Amino acid sequence: LGFDVSQPISFPTSPPFEFTQTTISKINHEFDLIVFSHSLQYIEDLQNIFANIKCLLKPEGKIFIQIPDIMKKQSALSLGDQLYHFTPNTLRGLLNGFGFGSTIIENTFFPRDLLLVADQNPSKCEFNCYEDHKFVRTAINALVDLPSQLEIEKYDDRLGVFGTAIDAALIDSVCHQVAYFVDENPLKAGGKFRNCSIHHPSELCKTDI
Repeated sequence: LGFDVSQPISFPTSPPFEFTQTTISKINHEFDLIVFSHSLQYIEDLQNIFANIKCLLKPEGKIFIQIPDIMKKQSALSLGDQLYHFTPNTLRGLLNGFGFGSTIIENTFFPRDLLLVADQNPSKCEFNCYEDHKFVRTAINALVDLPSQLEIEKYDDRLGVFGTAIDAALIDSVCHQVAYFVDENPLKAGGKFRNCSIHHPSELCKTDI
């Protein structure tokens, strides 16, 4: 069952798949697994969401959450539509406060994201959720120091950036000398991103940086 506030571009339509665009309180199913994939940071009323989840989740059901780790992906701070930013401790603390025990999944597939599995296991709800608020300031300072970390002064006017997403936009905004962007998506090649050309990797030569 897919659920979202807007109709997706593509979602399976044949059984057993189903998509609903109603409010979460009107979903009349019980689930083995509920997934939040890069969505939790956009939900204003988390208390209401997790109250509904307790009704929707089977007793042995699991919650899977994937969300940016603000200590590893500071560029997420530049997205003005996100309501929350999380570290492993603050995310586990949030779930603990709503009565969910949780376990962080260590992985190499998404090195700058938090991957976490939670359930309604009271024995796992003893996590110390305290986190010094200075972690936000630490993330901001990392953004401020980004130009010096990149050592941009050593690059010439042919500086290229791989990718056409938030991190690429951030690099362009702090160094002001990006000549082009590179994207593996053939549908993007030949287009523009932040007024610069997008090239496919196959178009590059050895002199491109």
